[in-house]
Amino acid sequence: MRWRPWAAGVALIPVALYVASPWLATHLLPHILARSGVELRELVIGYPTLRGVAVERFALHARGVQIVGAGGRITYRLPQLWHGRVVEVSLDALTIHYGGDADVAEPEGGSVALPQFWQLIPADRVTVAALQLDSTAPAVTARGSLRFDADALRVHLDVNSPLLPIPLRFDTSTFPDGRLTLALHDAQVAHPLLELVGRPDVADGVVHVTAQLALADAPLHLLAAYAGATAASGSVAAQLSLTAPWPLGVDATWKVLDGTGQFTAELTGALEELPFVKARLAGELVLHDGQVDAVLATNSVVEAEVPGLALLFTPRAAPRLTATVDQPVTVAMSDGLWRVDDGMVVSGMKLRSPLSLRARGAWRADGASELVVQSMDGAPRLLARGAMLAGGGEPRLGVKGRAVLGGRSLTLAGTVLGMPDAAGEVAVDFDASMPWPDTSALDATNVIVEGQLRATVAGRFSRTRTFEAALTTDYALRAGHVTATVAPGAHFELPDDAVQVSTLAAVSIESDIAFRQIDVKPTEFKLALPAFELSEQSISLTDALVSLTGATRRDALLTVDLRARAQGGRDGLPVLVHARHNLETGVGEGSLTADWRWNKPLLATQLPRWRAIYDVDDGTLQLAMQSEWRTASVAPSLQAAGQLTLAASHAHYDDYLVSGLAVAAPFQFSDGSLVVGDSDVRMGSVDVGFPLTQIGLRLAVANDVAQIRELSGSVLGGSFSAEAFSYSLVRDDAQFALRLRGVALRELLALEGEDIEGDGVLDGVLPVTINADDVMVVDGRVAARAPGGTLHYRSGAAASMAKTGVGFVFQALEDFRYDVLDAKVALASGGNLELAVKLNGSNPAVEKGRPITFNLNLTESIPALLTSLRAAQGITDRIEGKLAR
Repeated sequence: MRWRPWAAGVALIPVALYVASPWLATHLLPHILARSGVELRELVIGYPTLRGVAVERFALHARGVQIVGAGGRITYRLPQLWHGRVVEVSLDALTIHYGGDADVAEPEGGSVALPQFWQLIPADRVTVAALQLDSTAPAVTARGSLRFDADALRVHLDVNSPLLPIPLRFDTSTFPDGRLTLALHDAQVAHPLLELVGRPDVADGVVHVTAQLALADAPLHLLAAYAGATAASGSVAAQLSLTAPWPLGVDATWKVLDGTGQFTAELTGALEELPFVKARLAGELVLHDGQVDAVLATNSVVEAEVPGLALLFTPRAAPRLTATVDQPVTVAMSDGLWRVDDGMVVSGMKLRSPLSLRARGAWRADGASELVVQSMDGAPRLLARGAMLAGGGEPRLGVKGRAVLGGRSLTLAGTVLGMPDAAGEVAVDFDASMPWPDTSALDATNVIVEGQLRATVAGRFSRTRTFEAALTTDYALRAGHVTATVAPGAHFELPDDAVQVSTLAAVSIESDIAFRQIDVKPTEFKLALPAFELSEQSISLTDALVSLTGATRRDALLTVDLRARAQGGRDGLPVLVHARHNLETGVGEGSLTADWRWNKPLLATQLPRWRAIYDVDDGTLQLAMQSEWRTASVAPSLQAAGQLTLAASHAHYDDYLVSGLAVAAPFQFSDGSLVVGDSDVRMGSVDVGFPLTQIGLRLAVANDVAQIRELSGSVLGGSFSAEAFSYSLVRDDAQFALRLRGVALRELLALEGEDIEGDGVLDGVLPVTINADDVMVVDGRVAARAPGGTLHYRSGAAASMAKTGVGFVFQALEDFRYDVLDAKVALASGGNLELAVKLNGSNPAVEKGRPITFNLNLTESIPALLTSLRAAQGITDRIEGKLAR
């Protein structure tokens, strides 16, 4: 039979298709797949048979995902193939690599019912003998197998990653009726870390899920690593019962879950800046509409060491705080919001003054926040609210609030400052802003804080020193720079020490955040200082005025310049003080200078309630002193040296007038001991009723003893002097011999009035003893120089008593020519002077001038005599006039 040409052509068509099928697959499939965004990079297949086709190798790339398969075979039956299904798809190896491309699109919304999955796969069986999943970002590798059949879809994977401290084993099974099981194991142990079972309820349109979580050892380390912990031990367990809508949405997340559960945790580890954290937690979980509420059970506790609070603790005690739940506390989480309700009690353990406070708060990822801390009695201690700040530039979080310290919280803060018994209240208002949400970039240069501090506190520095303080301060922190202004009227008091400080002007302070660079601007404050004894009277400086020129700190160096006055007002004379102190070495140095001129009694005007009997009425004073000190050593020390120069036109002691007083005294002070160097003291005159003039002496003081030498002066036409002697400042006593030379008898007798006069020159020695307020002379002697002199007594008593023995004496003394005048002198305590006088001589008009000897015993009250002399001369009136000016 002869074939027709067209019949032969038709027969060749299937033959040609069979022969060309590998070529057609490699050239047509890329165009078809490209429409779906899939690039076919490699495809090696064999010739199809009646039972199947071999796929030796294929490689696909789509949106950062590379899929490589090898050793594949598609098995089919022609009737099934005619209906679009195959018997089996098997692969020896399938590798899926995800490279982390940024352009991978998110899946669109929608829903998929898992039972439909069996209808979407056009094969009765799918097997992958070696399934490998690789990811570079994050670095994860998973190896396992996959099997799909009419009963279930089963996936087994062993997961490894540098991010995981342990390898994990992942087994999941999905069934046609929608059931799902998942088990996550530590690959090195048998017990599961997570077991999950899901059971759809098609009638109610939900899926029921039960899950159990049990973490310990290495898996717990994994969980701790994600929480930022550096170490962890213990266990975490949870049981959950959840429901979700069915069919599941493709975009469904945990937000569609509703359910409850229980959890327990026993943990010990460390977090950043917290070297020790220990927690014992238990409670219930509630999930609803995307919110998770964890209800912490009573007696749940978290304990942590806080090194930043080390100053609050007693020596060698761990700085540890404890948060305890004394009533169920709800911790809510939803859409970036964290909220902690009432019931958390934060306490200090092993503190010098333990503290317990209640705390609650809320935090959102967008920066909205609220924190409330209150004392156990309900009084608020910290109220703070935050919100994102509008405006250009970097996003910032603004926080406003108030912190109040009182009761136990103030006691705790006082402990830090060395005032463990502080009581009262400190309120701090603050308005702050900071970068958000990148809190890792926080530093002093991009945080802004400003507000006001008000404090009224009292307490104790030590067992013997209490304090009281009241102040209002505005403050600000900007670009790492702190400014503060203390309002006028701020008050600080040490009642036990009788010290008070009150600001008279605002005190402005500028500093860096570390308080290593501090500047205090000029200001004034008033001081009240403790009383001190001077001349047996108590002096209190209740209105001392200090003008601060400036105070600075540069790293460890503190510098202060000020002008101090013993009292306010125009009569206050200033002392200039400059001091430098190294806070690290405890070594300092300073200077004190004064240059005073006055025309009123100096001590009475400068020292309130000065009532001593002596003062310097007008003159000038220069004082210059340099000092050094050490405070860091076991035995603190102070060394000082200086020069005092005084020039006074007038001074007084009681109603004794002093003129032309001049003192030049170098001095040294060493650890509480005063040393006055060789000093020159001059007085033009001292009017005690008769003038002492041209007085001078040299003075030195050491070990509370004054060494006096070169004492000399002029008196009644002659002079007095003394050899060097010692004067005890502690006992107020001294002994010395006062020598008189060339005293004119005429001037001495003039002190007794107009009835007696005479002439002659007297010399003598008076052994003087000073004992407190008493001046005594024992065995003193005064005698006239040869050839003697005359005495003339004209009282009229001689005529009236002519016939008596006493009349003879008066008659002889009317014109007595003596050649011997010798007196023994004794000055008793209280000022009673006793003179035993011996006179040898004659009167030419009495008994033809025969020699006469008189022995006279005279008694006189020296204080009364001098008082009468000064009164007669108006000295007292002149001194009172000085004081009244």
